[in-house]
Amino acid sequence: MGTERDPGTENCVGELSQHERDVYRFMRDQYDRTMNYGADDDAEVQDPQITAIVSREFNISAEEARNIYTSVETKIADFLRKQ
Repeated sequence: MGTERDPGTENCVGELSQHERDVYRFMRDQYDRTMNYGADDDAEVQDPQITAIVSREFNISAEEARNIYTSVETKIADFLRKQ
């Protein structure tokens, strides 16, 4: 089971640096799988688990992983507001 991605959003993500793009997409996929594609949501438990996974995968701090994800989500929201 997967999530269909909005082409406009994916174009926005495609304009990021390779590192931001890789971290964001990996983290987004982790959220999708961990939260059962939106059916389960316990951010208090899942957020630290996911940032730890991303931190290990990319050899960055959990804080940096969170910052990248949040920054990209903000860029996407700005992009969508302008449409």
